[in-house]
Amino acid sequence: MPEEKNEPMIDVGEDQGAEINLDENNEQAKEAVAEEKVEVEQVEEQPVEATEEKKDEKEDELKAYSEGVQKRIAKLTRKMREAERQKEEAIAFAQAERQRREEYEKRYSKLDQSYVSEFENRVTTNMEAARASLRNAIESGDVDAQVAAQEQIARLNADATKLSVLKQAHEEQQQNQKQVNITPQQYKEVNTYNGL
Repeated sequence: MPEEKNEPMIDVGEDQGAEINLDENNEQAKEAVAEEKVEVEQVEEQPVEATEEKKDEKEDELKAYSEGVQKRIAKLTRKMREAERQKEEAIAFAQAERQRREEYEKRYSKLDQSYVSEFENRVTTNMEAARASLRNAIESGDVDAQVAAQEQIARLNADATKLSVLKQAHEEQQQNQKQVNITPQQYKEVNTYNGL
């Protein structure tokens, strides 16, 4: 049987006797135990730091994500407002153009009416003057004055023909304006009434 060394035994609290041999240098064993304790402490600290880092990373990710979302929302909002602004400008432009067109149509209509009435007055007065000069030329027996009066009457007859064409065109234009002045709302009402 080998000789047993008298070394102190450490009780670890186990039912079966576990023997731990301690070297003469207890320092090595203490260092090993200290290293184990340090490792245990480091292991405990790493998960806490890791979870804090994970939380920080998650917060950073959330901040970056929310910033990205806010940028997209701001961009879409800008686009929507720009589209609304353009729509309002287009509507305002269309209304201004419509008013301007209606104003020009009224002016044209007034000018056209005044032109037609002035042209008609000029033709009738000149026609009366030409007939009077023809009568005087016939009474005086002046052949050249008769020819000149008849030429003037012929020109005035051509002007009278132009006048009748202008009157007819003006009347047709007024009738077309009455038909064109139907608003889209009136058009819808007429079509719903007719079953279209």
